[in-house]
Amino acid sequence: MGSEDGKKVARVYGGENWNPDLQAPLTHPGVNVAAGEYLLAVNGREVRAGESLYSFFEGTAGKQVALKVGPNPDGTGAREVTVVPVENEYGLRNRAWIEENRRTVDRLSGGRVAYIYLPDTGQSGYTAFNRYYFAQSGKESAVIDERFNGGRVRRRLHHRLPAAPPPELLEAALRRGRDDAGPGDLRSQGDADPGRK
Repeated sequence: MGSEDGKKVARVYGGENWNPDLQAPLTHPGVNVAAGEYLLAVNGREVRAGESLYSFFEGTAGKQVALKVGPNPDGTGAREVTVVPVENEYGLRNRAWIEENRRTVDRLSGGRVAYIYLPDTGQSGYTAFNRYYFAQSGKESAVIDERFNGGRVRRRLHHRLPAAPPPELLEAALRRGRDDAGPGDLRSQGDADPGRK
């Protein structure tokens, strides 16, 4: 940004504002901050070039905060909005990553392949599967992505597919070791858990 005061908003993460775990403060009704706008002040304190943006939000999670935002770094056309910052943005960043992957698979396959991300092997993993799989069940095939999740899923998931393909049609491209075909336990084929050594 050079020597301009204010901070230009590079990206606004969308959320599910009905979900307490995925609140996206800048997308609530009446806020509508957009990428390209400038954050000019926080609770009346002007944002200056060279200052850490994080310092403006220390201790504000869950509390109402007044933001001065506008289309220009000099403050012309600015407005004040009230937001409630979240304690952790991981969920919003993760959701954005999943949605980008889903759009990429859809674009590259011409809409023929579904993309489903499974966060873990517990209830949230099956909830995510049901949400994404059934919304895309008319597709010819599916990429079931379990990268960076909390545990192995595929062996158990194979039996949950409504029209389970024969094991020889299941493929897993592993980070280490050889690819796997079939619903067997991947660990038996030399793929160590990427989170453990």
